[in-house]
Amino acid sequence: MSKLNAAEIPSVVSRALADQSVVDMHTHLYPPSFGTPVPHAGGKTDPAGLIFGVFGLVMLGLLIPSIAVTFRRLHDTNRSAWWLLIGLVPFLGALVLLVFYFLDGTPGPNKFGPDPKGRGAAEVFA
Repeated sequence: MSKLNAAEIPSVVSRALADQSVVDMHTHLYPPSFGTPVPHAGGKTDPAGLIFGVFGLVMLGLLIPSIAVTFRRLHDTNRSAWWLLIGLVPFLGALVLLVFYFLDGTPGPNKFGPDPKGRGAAEVFA
């Protein structure tokens, strides 16, 4: 194989762009998603892309409520929501958060508000 001169680069690039097999290879390596028509499939919709698109939208819809529940649970245990960032530590962070989820909340009010179970309030039984 000979070395390529700088003057030959434009002609090599133009030949590669004119070659249809390069374009077909690109569509196979990087298939479109979200149910868009696939050029190499005769304009038919890609079912795998549609499935992944719907899955992605469902995951996006579940992300914010799960973060909100995690914030509330950490506040119940009298911890700041910044503790959620410990989940970024591989393995150990998720384990620590799992322990926090199963711990009982602080009885009575804490700095984040009243106890949702109503414990710790002075109750007099007659």
